[in-house]
Amino acid sequence: MKHSRQLAAIMFTDIEGYTALMQQNEEKAIQARDKHRHIFNSITEKHNGRILQYYGDGTLSIFDSAIDAVTCGIEMQLGFQEDPTIPVRIGIHTGDIIFSKEEIIGDSVNVASRIESLSVPGSVFISDKVYDEIKNQEYIKTSMLKTFKLKNVEKPIEVYAISNVGLIVPNPDDIKGKTHSEPSSLPQKQEQPIIATKIYIPPPRPNIVKRPRLMELMNEGMDRKLTLISAPPGFGKTTLVSEWVAGHERPTAWISMDEGDNEPTRFLTYLVAALRTIVENMGDGVLGVLQSPQPPPTESILTALINKITTFPESFTLVLDDYHVIDTEPVENALTFLLEHLPPQMHLVITTRVDPDLPLPRLRVRGQLTELRVTDLRFTHTEAAGFLNQVMSLNLSAQDIAALETRTEGWVAGLQLAALSMQGRKDISGFIKSFAGDDRYIADYLVEEVLQRQPDHIRSFLLQTSILDRLNGPLCDAVTGQKDGKKMLETLERSNLFVVSLDDNRQWYRYHHLFAGVLLSCLMEEQSEVVIALHRRASEWYKKNGLSADAILHALASEDFEWAAELIELEWPETNRYIQSAPWLGWVKALPDELVSVRPVLNINYACALMDIGEMETGEARLLQVEELLETTEEISETPEASNRMVIVDKEQFRLLPATIASAHAYLAGTLGDVAGTIKYTRQNIDLLPEDDHYRREGATAMLGIAYFAIGDLEAAYQTFEDSFEGMKKAGDIDDVGGTFLLADIRIA
Repeated sequence: MKHSRQLAAIMFTDIEGYTALMQQNEEKAIQARDKHRHIFNSITEKHNGRILQYYGDGTLSIFDSAIDAVTCGIEMQLGFQEDPTIPVRIGIHTGDIIFSKEEIIGDSVNVASRIESLSVPGSVFISDKVYDEIKNQEYIKTSMLKTFKLKNVEKPIEVYAISNVGLIVPNPDDIKGKTHSEPSSLPQKQEQPIIATKIYIPPPRPNIVKRPRLMELMNEGMDRKLTLISAPPGFGKTTLVSEWVAGHERPTAWISMDEGDNEPTRFLTYLVAALRTIVENMGDGVLGVLQSPQPPPTESILTALINKITTFPESFTLVLDDYHVIDTEPVENALTFLLEHLPPQMHLVITTRVDPDLPLPRLRVRGQLTELRVTDLRFTHTEAAGFLNQVMSLNLSAQDIAALETRTEGWVAGLQLAALSMQGRKDISGFIKSFAGDDRYIADYLVEEVLQRQPDHIRSFLLQTSILDRLNGPLCDAVTGQKDGKKMLETLERSNLFVVSLDDNRQWYRYHHLFAGVLLSCLMEEQSEVVIALHRRASEWYKKNGLSADAILHALASEDFEWAAELIELEWPETNRYIQSAPWLGWVKALPDELVSVRPVLNINYACALMDIGEMETGEARLLQVEELLETTEEISETPEASNRMVIVDKEQFRLLPATIASAHAYLAGTLGDVAGTIKYTRQNIDLLPEDDHYRREGATAMLGIAYFAIGDLEAAYQTFEDSFEGMKKAGDIDDVGGTFLLADIRIA
């Protein structure tokens, strides 16, 4: 396809709160979008702009002149603010782009998108490059905001707001850009599985150094809203909280955070699950809402949960461990809302490596925050002496302890590493004099002084299992090819070789993160030729034991893309059912495209997942690619031995492929406002689905009812929804009450 390069002014617009409005009042949302499109189209044409893309509730357009783009943005915002007001954000940047009839790419497009995400309804934000081109235009007024470091943009960008009369100029300190989009979908109510070890309270370690001064600080903080424990890795944050929890009778809920909790629905689901370890059936109604096809706004869900918490008969604590993995605004906003409205009987404890984006200054000023930081967590001389001589049995002199404490600056992990190396040494003082406590030295030290001192069989086990995030005996056996995995893990734990038990039964473990990183680096340096085979073994074990996500990740790491493609294709129905297409998209994007293109089932699911996150044009291209493959290919194979063959793994999904294609066309038509197309393709979808496929049939029937409702055919909408609810009840997906209310609303309308 021919591409051309050109200099252009790029404009992004977006309707704020459109998804929530669709959930609350679909007709009003459609009216808002139609007004947005009318104003946008007419004014863009007036100022010589070119519309490239509509994506849901937003637009992308380009202009030959930055002056035209800004003038257009001003006129648009004034039009959007006329009754009924539409809350639209506008961002403009100028730069070099690569352009064709189908797509526009380039760093400048990314910058424009990020600037739009910073803006607020009623505003027009521009980059410093745009400002340089329009600053001499007397009729355009500007206000400097500040310099922002935008995601995936190398250099900081100065951002300005257009300050003409009628436009909004926000306080620069209140600006926060959105960096993640939320996928959309329309599956039925399903229960999301819970990983039990994530809400498990780790037991206190045996033979730990007692730290009464920290226990006292923790106890004093219970009358405040938040206790924040913030320090680099290796300062004993989790160990401290575990010991504190075990030392008092106050009920405690615990969540071990991971990167998956950046998804708001998942985070809230685990929040409810953790609270249910304190009060049985806590938040049943909230959990039901989270499992619904279209959950309400997060603040509404939290409001219901907070109201329920106020009925708790006693005070309790919620611990969020390893909170530093959270880096998305929706979850940060959710926790901020919870903190601002925290019930009096609830206390929150957060452990993290970096300060979270929460209202800490406000909490600090109000006396609602207790903080434990590096200066609190580092070992005192007395604590270091107790650790080295009592826990590690080293019998060091006071002078040696003081020297080691000074060199490590009380870093708990550093002292433990040093103590391991000193065991069996004759010249302890000489070692301490040469010991340094910086991170780089600790890494070198782990390799040279700890890892190399282990017996060959232990060292081999450590390296080969370093590819695993979690370890248990059978998994380690599968990866190493040995039969002593459980015994080895128990030995490592007894030897304090940086393994952490994840459950009471000592079945699951993980390596300390610093130690795991060093082990993996050594494996890659010393035995890189076996890494692929180790990942393949891990993948096969995870697949055999029903842990598909881990199986896929290790399959991709093994670079066995045929195997990975098979697993990814088989995982789609489960992924789609739980509305978690974003991780699945990450997997399929890691596959070679030529491998995806000959797999129609995988490719159509790829198209649907892209549409779920608003990439309609790319999703449509995938959809057309599948249709073309089906029209031109006659041979079917289980392996792509020839380019004219298509590969089928999930034969049931392949049998339903025509229905899936119709469903994708219906969804695409709906996003474009093509109600007739939505009705046409949804009917095709229903006709092609088996009678007993309640999950897909009733979801399609519900979509058909929405389409009828949109065109004002209330009788058809009523009958269609009635049919859908009957099927849902048979499948156990909806209760009578919700269906009755919706049907009543249609009758009233």
